[in-house]
Amino acid sequence: MARVIGVGGNSERGLASDGQTILKLTSGGVNSPLANILKSNAPALRIDQVIYFSWTGLPRDNDDPLDYKHNVWNGASLIEKSIGADADETIIVGWSNGGDTAFKLAKRLGARGLKTVLMTLDPTSLLTRYHSWLTGFIAKPPGVELWVNAYPVSIHLAAIFDSEKPVFSEAPIRSTVEGNVIAGFGGGWNWRSLADETYKFAGAHGETVKMLTYLTRKGGAFAKRYQT
Repeated sequence: MARVIGVGGNSERGLASDGQTILKLTSGGVNSPLANILKSNAPALRIDQVIYFSWTGLPRDNDDPLDYKHNVWNGASLIEKSIGADADETIIVGWSNGGDTAFKLAKRLGARGLKTVLMTLDPTSLLTRYHSWLTGFIAKPPGVELWVNAYPVSIHLAAIFDSEKPVFSEAPIRSTVEGNVIAGFGGGWNWRSLADETYKFAGAHGETVKMLTYLTRKGGAFAKRYQT
């Protein structure tokens, strides 16, 4: 059985471009939209728990952007202390700044030998970067069994720089952080992440459902993991 942890970005109280924040997608627990998307092409995946945390480590009922308990530096540590270690497997889904927190959490759990799968949706960092200063890339955390990642690009940049043909959406092209000042301090990870699988598309930072749908598609690394 798998435990799913959804980690929201710092715009959770606003609306994502398609109206689907991680806060909304995790509503309903094991019957939530997030759980249903993850299981859509993964017949062997069994989910017994779906939990939401803010990128600063606060639970659903305390996710107020003005709450003094927000910890912008140690959200992953707070989540780790809250969840325990009794799950057979943990699937961590993080969007925006929540992708940064999800990465840190996956790194912590993987280092403890806990079976961990990481899914990041246009991850961004607050002030800090996690790439190698030598290569410029962000490596998969040791101990994490699978990392799949998605991020939006412009059609022009995709045509020039991307080696893989991206799947273009019909959504208006926007910057990956859409003017979000907090996320913008650190910026999007984009091509820097060395995930096992990466989905590049022409679209917007908040198109979480589009990113999730592609990362869980038939034939993808995530779906293949849960076929039997």
